[in-house]
Amino acid sequence: MATVRMAAGSVLNVVTDVASVISNTSNTLSGAIAMAQTYVQRQSIKQQDNTKIELATHRQRLIEDTAMENTKRLESQKNYLTANSERAGLYEKEYNKLLALFETTED
Repeated sequence: MATVRMAAGSVLNVVTDVASVISNTSNTLSGAIAMAQTYVQRQSIKQQDNTKIELATHRQRLIEDTAMENTKRLESQKNYLTANSERAGLYEKEYNKLLALFETTED
């Protein structure tokens, strides 16, 4: 009889240990999910803030960047063409030929 009681006690201890492990695992998962949720919420707020600033400064940056690129291109073009007068003439001829492709003629 004592052996049956000891066996029953051992089974109950195992059941209690398993229940404890399940409970601890559940608590750990809940904590991890809460942490992930907090992280996602913070990232969402950051993304909203970044979008507001990006939209507020987009037009100004676009204008400045394009002006800078055009200035560099025009400066390079000027240096290239003023270095050689024959080159400048050839460039103007090609430029006008290409420009004519886009001019519309009325019949």
